[in-house]
Amino acid sequence: MSSIIPFFPLVKTGNTLWVDSINGDDAGALRGRPNRSFKTIQAALTESLDGDLVRVFPGTYDATMIQITVPVGVTLQGIDARRVLVTYAGDATGGVDVISLGERSLLDSVDIQMNPVAGIATGIHMTHIQAVAFRCSTNPNSTGNYHGCHISATGTGATGKAKLKLVALLGGGTGAALRVTGGGVFLIGQSNFDGSIGALIESGDVTFETTKLGGTTVGLRVLSGAIARMSHNAAASSFDIQVLGQLFLDAESFPRNKTSTVDPGTGDDSVDGFAIGSRWTNTARKALYICVDAAVGAAVWSYIGQTPSSEEEVSTNEVSTSSVSYTLISNMTITPGKGKYLVSFSGNAKTDTSGRPAFFKIFSGGGDQGTERQVPHTEYSPVYVVSEVTTANNTQEIEGRFKRDAGAPGPSAFIKDRSLVVLRIG
Repeated sequence: MSSIIPFFPLVKTGNTLWVDSINGDDAGALRGRPNRSFKTIQAALTESLDGDLVRVFPGTYDATMIQITVPVGVTLQGIDARRVLVTYAGDATGGVDVISLGERSLLDSVDIQMNPVAGIATGIHMTHIQAVAFRCSTNPNSTGNYHGCHISATGTGATGKAKLKLVALLGGGTGAALRVTGGGVFLIGQSNFDGSIGALIESGDVTFETTKLGGTTVGLRVLSGAIARMSHNAAASSFDIQVLGQLFLDAESFPRNKTSTVDPGTGDDSVDGFAIGSRWTNTARKALYICVDAAVGAAVWSYIGQTPSSEEEVSTNEVSTSSVSYTLISNMTITPGKGKYLVSFSGNAKTDTSGRPAFFKIFSGGGDQGTERQVPHTEYSPVYVVSEVTTANNTQEIEGRFKRDAGAPGPSAFIKDRSLVVLRIG
């Protein structure tokens, strides 16, 4: 009589395993019994099967001696993210991952505090594109060098990218809040990354959606060969983005900002990645502009602030004119760039015929600026002209001009010790 040995394939249990740092007992724990909890997270995970949920009661769980690895298909969930704290305070020389996530594993509602005495620690290491971290954070009491999350995601699957959602991660010391060295990553749901480096994308393809990046050194650094995609209200510090790889921007949600030595123009538009709200800093003139219209070929940039700067032309020699039309005074020309200026022209002036005055005026762009001063004296006397001038582009000049009286017998106008000063006010 032959015997039949039945074959029972592994079936996902869907069971819940409980962890309690105070009342738990690794040796006496039972699956599905919250009153027979495990004491350590790793002990529960070791007993877990694909499809299991490991729930963690509030408490502090030390991962200094034994780090935490979440198996394939298992969810590790804190009952209260603000009260489930995983700590690490060891020697991280060579790198230590406090919590590792693999294929189809999920980490939910856990706060991680890292205080490595040496080396660099990583709070969450996601090694597969189907891993997910949700509502997790780096505890602000962390010290030393540490990455908030490191993603080296590999593998294939329908999801296509590892996911971080509603996380608040910090990087410490030389570490980054987010470090990506491979695979695809999708960051969504009001996630925040802050520290010395907000996000360091060494390789891989990362999408930031509804995400805020900060960083005391750099908000986003994309190295050669890596791709970062910013969309749907993603935000980073305005002047701390370093890109050696590829950066794709949803211009309406994440406008491009630029630092330059020239002012923006109508051609600096949406084709170049600018959008309403983009900021442009002219470091040469210490001027800051904001884009109020990014229409192609007709962009409008509004000056919003600057440290006041001025330019001055000075000349002491005497010059004269017999023209009855306004004529440029020698050495009285300044090209300050596009902007709004308070302009003053001064000097010592005279006419050679009593009662026939000399006239002085400020011009810009070929047009006079309204204010005219007369000097009727045949002895040198002060003349002072002030006008507010707006230049339309970077090549428009501001000039001091003069002329003689048009009446007979045709006197000449003279000026010496003259200066032209422009002060930027807008």
